[in-house]
Amino acid sequence: MKRIDPRQHRSIEKLHKAYLTLAREESSPLTIQLLCKEANVTRPTFYKQFKDIADLKYHLHDTLLRKLKKSLTIVNPKPLSELQQEERSRYLTALFEHIYENHSTYETLLVEQADSRFINHMKSVLHDYIDEGITYTGYHHQLRVERPLVISFISGAYIESITWWIQHHYPYTPTQMAAQLIDLSIYGPYNLHDE
Repeated sequence: MKRIDPRQHRSIEKLHKAYLTLAREESSPLTIQLLCKEANVTRPTFYKQFKDIADLKYHLHDTLLRKLKKSLTIVNPKPLSELQQEERSRYLTALFEHIYENHSTYETLLVEQADSRFINHMKSVLHDYIDEGITYTGYHHQLRVERPLVISFISGAYIESITWWIQHHYPYTPTQMAAQLIDLSIYGPYNLHDE
């Protein structure tokens, strides 16, 4: 992978931030001139990195999604029966920590200016994580419905839960959110074991 000069990296970060700020405002059409002014960079600096605004937006998406995928990378997987309670939610906790660390970006792309391309790619990352996780549980042959439906159901529930968490101003810590979603994924929403 090509190394980026630290100055270029700073310019890219400033342009990402400017894009998010202006996307939230919506007061006037987004232009390269406005982006450069907000980011305090020159037009040649913009064009050195990106061919147009869409290219900048997709770069922002890809950068964030790479970090998301990294936060969900399962290392040293174990079957569910061998995992301690706190181990079950480790990777999902990392996901919620990642979202909280990048909260302004997720607030913009998931809630304030919901971006369907970004959401679909985010679902794809979650889909892969859930698919992998189901395999590692050791119970993947005991699913009550078809695996693709289970994966679709859980990944959709995760996206909606993340959106709810953002819209309600993070009422639970990343650890609490992760633990609740793992419990819901494994046991469902009802306390039926008491009956």
